[in-house]
Amino acid sequence: MAAAAGAAPIGRKMHKVILLGDSQVGKSALTSRLRGGGIDTTSTLGVEFFTHVFKAEDGTTIGLDIWDTCGQERFRSITKQFIRHSSAVMLVYDVTCRDSFRHMHGWARRVRKEAPEAAIVLVGNKIDLGTKRTVTTEMGHEMATQFKVRLFETSAMTCAGVTEAFAHLAQVAEAAAVPSLPPTKSCEGHVDLAGPPQKASACCT
Repeated sequence: MAAAAGAAPIGRKMHKVILLGDSQVGKSALTSRLRGGGIDTTSTLGVEFFTHVFKAEDGTTIGLDIWDTCGQERFRSITKQFIRHSSAVMLVYDVTCRDSFRHMHGWARRVRKEAPEAAIVLVGNKIDLGTKRTVTTEMGHEMATQFKVRLFETSAMTCAGVTEAFAHLAQVAEAAAVPSLPPTKSCEGHVDLAGPPQKASACCT
């Protein structure tokens, strides 16, 4: 499945998908790469959203409303509002940060509570930082087995695995037993929850 050129056509039914994970694991960098942009090292202090279309091998298209959420603890009561009615969720951790990996259990529980029918995809990001890696591929597969989901390892820096992870997200969103969102115009934007963004640390690309 490939990313179709252009934004979602007007009138297309959209599937709501959401990216979750700790702050600075690279969620925004992944979505930026999907849109063909560069790496932004600012930490999201709100909710970024945009529409995207994937084209399957049989010629059919899958429209997504993609929501990139902030990971800060102080915003999690707000974030849960965006989880509800999601068709699919991408849980993202940083392979160089063991804490972000352990926190996947909490994020998964949140999804099961707020959107029990949503499909989940597990993503280990920043595999380009191999010498700093603390979460092995085997550990990721073990967690994916526990969650009964598929694991993808990605690098927003090199684009490795990014398209594949989002293409699978589109497939599971299409297959999930969650009603599609009503037809929508192509759009993107930002819901600001706390004023101007802050610069992330050097490890947060």
